[in-house]
Amino acid sequence: MDYIIKKTELVQRTILTILSILATILLFVLTGQLIVSLIHFIKNISINNISIDAIFGLLGSFLTALIVLELIENISAYLKDHVLNVEVAVTTALIAVSRKIILFESEKESYEKLIALGIAVIGLALAYYLLHKSHSEKQKVLFGTNTVSKAMSKRRASDIGT
Repeated sequence: MDYIIKKTELVQRTILTILSILATILLFVLTGQLIVSLIHFIKNISINNISIDAIFGLLGSFLTALIVLELIENISAYLKDHVLNVEVAVTTALIAVSRKIILFESEKESYEKLIALGIAVIGLALAYYLLHKSHSEKQKVLFGTNTVSKAMSKRRASDIGT
């Protein structure tokens, strides 16, 4: 049984490594595309009025690159520690849903979809808040910022000194 588990983990790590490499390549391509689009946008500002579609295109490319960067971070953290960082995953989902809302075209899509996206943002923001709050409370206990852990730290220090 151990053999199967080890082989499964090896396959999983290999696939995640390949996905990480592909996502990194995609990030370079997206960054290059964003730079070219930004240069083109800047050149056209002096000639014409600023195009809202061009701004949304740049913003969409930027947010897509940010999502890919967050995915790479999540994959890398998993490969390194073998633990999924839920806070990073929620942040990535929050960016992705926010991107959909920012780039929402009311003429082409229904308002029900916008409401659903809004509910998703609220749920993800609440999840992020709870994760962040939980993480902060754990840090307080770990680093002795509450009264109980300060007292225990003093006791341990006095035990070590004797």
